[in-house]
Amino acid sequence: MPRPEPVAQIARHTASGPDLRGSAGRVLVVSVVLVLATLAFAAVGVGVAHAEAYRYWGYFNGTTKGGWAFATKGSGQRVPTNGAVEGWRFAVADESATRFPRTTATFGDVCPAGVAVAPGTKRVAVYVDYGVAADAPNKAAGPPAPTATCVSAPAAATGTQVLTKAVGTRVVKQQVCGIDGYPTSGCGDPVANPPSFPNPEPKVTFAGTGASSSPTPSPSPAPSTSPSVSPSGGPVISPSTSPSTSPSIRPAAATGGTGTSASSWVLVGALIAAVVAAASWLLVRTRGRH
Repeated sequence: MPRPEPVAQIARHTASGPDLRGSAGRVLVVSVVLVLATLAFAAVGVGVAHAEAYRYWGYFNGTTKGGWAFATKGSGQRVPTNGAVEGWRFAVADESATRFPRTTATFGDVCPAGVAVAPGTKRVAVYVDYGVAADAPNKAAGPPAPTATCVSAPAAATGTQVLTKAVGTRVVKQQVCGIDGYPTSGCGDPVANPPSFPNPEPKVTFAGTGASSSPTPSPSPAPSTSPSVSPSGGPVISPSTSPSTSPSIRPAAATGGTGTSASSWVLVGALIAAVVAAASWLLVRTRGRH
């Protein structure tokens, strides 16, 4: 005949649940640690899934000290002032990397001094860096040489409109995807296994730099309202077109691509955590009955 359980033990079970001071308590502690480790693993998986690289045109603004700063507004929203320096760089980079145009941002090195600015207009130095061979979608062709242009544009022209005054642009869904026909296709495409690059990258010479004083140019004609086409066959934004309303800073995260997605990591982590927690609870409950 089984020995009846002491009254004090029954009271302890009733008031506060099973006694966790024994091996069952240790099992519960270990289970909690396993759950936390599983969640941490899932969080790391989310970070890895987001660390995907993209191939795209980055938009930069020159600083007063000759450096570059990643634009806080899209080129269709930002309106550079007279004497501003604008930079564009085609590169492969992830969300944590910033690859600047490979030169010093200097207005006077591109736009000649002593040039009168007509009322209602402005002059902007535009640097375009097409990147290195490892950035190119077509490694055989390679990128064009970097260039710099002094652009005269209406005072209200946006960054995209100023760029289009210098070279042709290919715009897809209000984002600059190609400059002067490069690249001919694609826009913010994901890149698996991206190559490594030096930081900082060596500076290179831009065609169009080394400006000197020159006579005052004649006023440019009024911008045309007729549509134009870039050398690559894509649409061109002219100063008369409506500016872009979406930032063309970094490409949006791709929905496809290789590797495990963030949602998959979260789901796996949640399932493992649920199984461990349920098993621990059943084990503790079973031991508490003995």
